[in-house]
Amino acid sequence: FFSSQVWGQQPVPVIIALNNEMNRYRHLAEYAVQVSLNISILVTKMTEEVFMKSDEIESWAMQVEDEVIARAQEVSPKSIKAADCVQNLFILRSIKDMRAHVKQSTKCLHDEANINAMFETMLTTTLNHHRSHVIEGRRAMENCAQTADPTFSAKCLNIISKELKDTETKTISTMKKIQNRTTKRRNDLTGKMRICELLSSKFVETLRKNLDELKRCA
Repeated sequence: FFSSQVWGQQPVPVIIALNNEMNRYRHLAEYAVQVSLNISILVTKMTEEVFMKSDEIESWAMQVEDEVIARAQEVSPKSIKAADCVQNLFILRSIKDMRAHVKQSTKCLHDEANINAMFETMLTTTLNHHRSHVIEGRRAMENCAQTADPTFSAKCLNIISKELKDTETKTISTMKKIQNRTTKRRNDLTGKMRICELLSSKFVETLRKNLDELKRCA
């Protein structure tokens, strides 16, 4: 990390101690980057799953809706003459409302996907904060290494070590919290996806019943 000229001013124990601290900084930085990468991959996967499920539900519902509309148009003229099929008019009117239900059920998935962006922001902020500490720590160590006074270097090293330990503890704690929150969000999101899918299934089931009614009238 430092030039040989700077290191040459220090006794061997101080050089080893400084080098060890620098290695800890490097390892902590690598840890933070790896955790952030893992969380980013998980969040990206969550978002992709949400949009895939949303598209699947909407496509499925719209297919049934198109089938109902086609059948309704086919039997409408007959329904006018059939007293027991007057309800077809209500079926036709309800299709527009049904479409809104599908939009609502898929919207809850899209909303969840958009919230993932907040976690990306939190992660970036935490990582940048950590990196700034690493940069400050390295600069402080360089200053420690540039003095020829072993006593000062030792005191300087102790201060930096304490700061590093605090930074390390806070960074790891924050990363673990974000990991836990991301895992919880994934579990919650899985549950919400099931709920949204159930809502759409009920919508499709209603359309199927309407379709059966129209077939009976035909």
